[in-house]
Amino acid sequence: MEATGGTEVKNIGDALMVSYASAADALDGAVAMQQNVEEQNLTGDGPRLAMRVGMSAGDATFEDGD
Repeated sequence: MEATGGTEVKNIGDALMVSYASAADALDGAVAMQQNVEEQNLTGDGPRLAMRVGMSAGDATFEDGD
């Protein structure tokens, strides 16, 4: 996440909300997360993990500390 310029805004359980300066940076971050999970699935000994990524665009506002 940090490697692609993302800033963690919030996490709940296994979900993350991350802010990026641009849509292109957000896409790079999403792809990097998916590639990292797939690499772990191929080389790790544990159970295979599945993930989904959702993206939204627009001006960010802060409410209630988020």
